[in-house]
Amino acid sequence: MGLTRRKDGYYVEFTVLDNGKTLTLAPGIQGARIKRWKTGTVNRTLAKQQEALIKTDLMKGIVRSDQVQGPMTFKALAEAYLALPRVKEQANYERKKMWVEQRFLLAFGAARPIIAITPEDIEAYYSADVKKGLWRLRTGNWQLSNISSHGPVGRR
Repeated sequence: MGLTRRKDGYYVEFTVLDNGKTLTLAPGIQGARIKRWKTGTVNRTLAKQQEALIKTDLMKGIVRSDQVQGPMTFKALAEAYLALPRVKEQANYERKKMWVEQRFLLAFGAARPIIAITPEDIEAYYSADVKKGLWRLRTGNWQLSNISSHGPVGRR
């Protein structure tokens, strides 16, 4: 463990125990895993200083764990999607945001965990929209009909 050199710079490796909230230094303890940090420098002296800082933080127990805290909700996933830079840059971002908030969050429940959404739930959602004329089945794929210019369509 300790400092390792790679072509893009130095890395620091330590064995750590992860309790879900913080990482603690665990040399020689069974069940510990190896965690690697990039120092961001090609200078060995600066990398050694970074190693010392990381080791000190691990011994103090102030390094936060990167484990997900509990199951992700549908609302958290929707917010993460809408926060992506490539989504925010789209011309129809405001419309897409409204669509997600008014249709999907209401249909599936904002506080519902992602793992609790089943294929049957999704099929029921599509079936309800097909009855309203918002979706149509074309060549085996569901396709959103453009109701603003063509009007509602049913199954074809």
